[in-house]
Amino acid sequence: MIIGTLTEEAPPATTAGVPRTRHRPRPTRLVSLALVAAVVAVAADIAVGVIVAEAARADLLRARASIHQSIVDGFVEDGLLPLPGDPVSAEALDEAVELKLLGGEAVRVKLWDVTGEVLYSDAEELIGQRFELGENVLAALSGNPGIEVDETDGAENETEAGFGSLIEYYLPVTDGGAVVAAFEIYEESSAFTSSLKEIRGHVWTAVAIGVAAIGIGMGAVMLAWILGVNRRRREAESLLGEVLTASDDERRRIVGSLHDDIGQPLYRVLYGLEGVTARLDTPALTREIDGLKVLVREIDGALRTELRTLHSGLVDGDDFDAALERLAEATRFESGLAVEVTGSVRGVRLSSTGATALFRATQEAVINARKHASASVLRIRVAPVSTGVEVTVEDDGVGWGERDGMGLSTTRQRLAAIGGGLRVKRLSPRGTRFVAYVPGDRR
Repeated sequence: MIIGTLTEEAPPATTAGVPRTRHRPRPTRLVSLALVAAVVAVAADIAVGVIVAEAARADLLRARASIHQSIVDGFVEDGLLPLPGDPVSAEALDEAVELKLLGGEAVRVKLWDVTGEVLYSDAEELIGQRFELGENVLAALSGNPGIEVDETDGAENETEAGFGSLIEYYLPVTDGGAVVAAFEIYEESSAFTSSLKEIRGHVWTAVAIGVAAIGIGMGAVMLAWILGVNRRRREAESLLGEVLTASDDERRRIVGSLHDDIGQPLYRVLYGLEGVTARLDTPALTREIDGLKVLVREIDGALRTELRTLHSGLVDGDDFDAALERLAEATRFESGLAVEVTGSVRGVRLSSTGATALFRATQEAVINARKHASASVLRIRVAPVSTGVEVTVEDDGVGWGERDGMGLSTTRQRLAAIGGGLRVKRLSPRGTRFVAYVPGDRR
């Protein structure tokens, strides 16, 4: 990784698939589409429930109106209605009305002519009275039946005031193909309301069952996704653990090889130069050899620094804090940087693979701050979060380039493989913030 001229924030590597916020794994597109489909299905289910309930109400009213219309048409055919210019026996009509309409839900009937006169009613005091025609009566006189619920507040409704909530049916009366009057029937709404309530109860029970089925289906999808994510995470951790173990073994082999094959010969060279210096009496040659001895010591110091960096093994969750302190102490000693470490992983259980990956990510940030950022202060903060641990490394150096180097790309992919992530951001006016996250369990 190279920390140089800096942009606001580098885009995540596409191979890593790391979320930009909190670095937590997102549901796959399939699960996201399933969630949207579930919301749409629930909304549609509820909408169907509302529509069906309203349709049932309208159908009940229309069915009742149709029954009443057939009765009124029967009165006309039997010549029972006192239509204009056609006087009939009021007694025969009373009997027919009482038999076919009154006594059930119907509590009042009225027969209107086009002038607003009540030609007939079971309330005899209304017969012969004239009132201003309402919209529904006018519509019926035009051949359009109508229905109105609980609107008994006109002057013509004084005799219905004691019946409570009523349903009014306005039916055209036709004779010889022409509308000659309007028949109005008042029904108590309690029976209708009870029937409608029962129907709505069945409708909403069906809706609830549908919503529950959708919920169970979505729960199964989400459970399968979660189990799949956890399984893939365990597989990734296992594979990454094997890789890190192999890497650690290789690091130790390289460290041993460099120490034995280069470090020890360097000491032999240094001892040889010192022996030659002791036998020389030529000042010029002595100065040359002294310069070579300084160079050998510098090479040896640089080699030891790199060997200490390479000699970082696997880190268990409980040893993460101690490993971080050792890293900070080595950085202070070798680079002169002011390193501050705060926070702890206590309270979160990290797997050995997760702890190692997080430590290596932190080490990557520290090494790059030392080598490339020209920083003087380094702050390392460990913070347990709801689903794992975040480590933030901030420096006051020159910043970070727009492209990921090999180390940063590898770090992103390593963290993403176990459900973690990485974010690097420029600070103003100077510095870089490096945030690494790995998942873990609360203790």
